[in-house]
Amino acid sequence: GENYNGFPWIVLDAPRVFQKEDVFAFRSMLWWGHEISFTLHLSGRFLKEMKDLPFRLDSLINKDYFICVNDTPWQYHFKPENYLPLTESSIKENLKNDFLKISFKEPVSSAEEIPVTGIRIYKEVINALYC
Repeated sequence: GENYNGFPWIVLDAPRVFQKEDVFAFRSMLWWGHEISFTLHLSGRFLKEMKDLPFRLDSLINKDYFICVNDTPWQYHFKPENYLPLTESSIKENLKNDFLKISFKEPVSSAEEIPVTGIRIYKEVINALYC
């Protein structure tokens, strides 16, 4: 994309399912001048499958993950109105939403590591939620 809050960006959603009510997407986003982020986005049936969600997220606390606390899932900046560090209280704040976004960010200077970091983050988040 050419402009996200004034800076160019590029994304890769893989795997991805974007349906009217149901979303399962792992988004890798490079936002020039800001960061590289890796985000698991769930809504609809994919989120409803999560039983004991707060308990499942516990293993990601204190590992530099963030949780979206915004009322829209379509923002990707890491300002406090959008993302908070993943903690017990931020998990509870997110439970009011009909979606879940768990994100991890790296500096743009680590762009060469995108494939390795992306796979590691994907595995860690999926294992926390589904295993």
